[in-house]
Amino acid sequence: MTRARQGVPIEAVLGAIHVAERAIWARAREMGRAEGVSAERLLDARELYDDWADAVRGRLISAHRATKTPADPRAGSRDAAILRRLLQGGSAAALAVAEAGLPADDGLWVLVARPGFDERALREQPPVVCTIVDDLFVGVLSRAPSVPATAGLAGPAAPDEMAPVRRLALAALITAESTGRTGVVHIADVAWQAALTARADLAAALLDRHRHAWANLGPNAEPVAHAVLAWLESDRDVTVAGGRLFVHPNTVRNRVRRFTEVTGIDPAGTFGAVNAWWLCRTWLREAT
Repeated sequence: MTRARQGVPIEAVLGAIHVAERAIWARAREMGRAEGVSAERLLDARELYDDWADAVRGRLISAHRATKTPADPRAGSRDAAILRRLLQGGSAAALAVAEAGLPADDGLWVLVARPGFDERALREQPPVVCTIVDDLFVGVLSRAPSVPATAGLAGPAAPDEMAPVRRLALAALITAESTGRTGVVHIADVAWQAALTARADLAAALLDRHRHAWANLGPNAEPVAHAVLAWLESDRDVTVAGGRLFVHPNTVRNRVRRFTEVTGIDPAGTFGAVNAWWLCRTWLREAT
């Protein structure tokens, strides 16, 4: 508690303990060999020591947190510092998890949203660490959250994997925004869309391949692209797609047929559907 009042970060205290432990056990091994102590006996002693040390570390973390929390009203700055250490990975992440009080036995979840995200609903589902990091709202939780706003989600994963998991959560957010999805979107639910969205070079190649098709469609190009997307995203149900676009189902059929004629892509097939979805998304993005 004294170190906490002095402003010494808990990771510095635990890091010093870790260094001391290594020195202690290096000396213990040397003395054990010199005195003829068996490896089994040393291992038993190490296991007993580890149990004791874990209990001490737990009490240190709890005491440090209890001392520091009322003294530091800037929860956002504290969360930012913890999140940055989490995103570093390695031992820094493990110490940050301990300081934040996040139970990591079942893995941690990362949520990413745009600035302006209402964090109150998230903080009502503790334990959670969240704040703005690198112009994005980032939260780390011990369970999958339920919030109404649009956000990307990834996990669960070990504490030292938070950096790649954050990238996945950001990919989920970008994909949700580009496809008009709302709520919390897990990367696993939009995996193939995220993979396509991330490959701008392949999208450019697809666009170049079908540039003449877009020109041949003329003023009907955007309506055709919207119809193909609505049809595919409605599980190829022309009635549902027509309802989304406020057109007759036959209009949807005719536009999908026209798309196939000018591109040579059959969206009724599995792989053709992927190419059709990607091409139409790219067309419409370039048109805006």
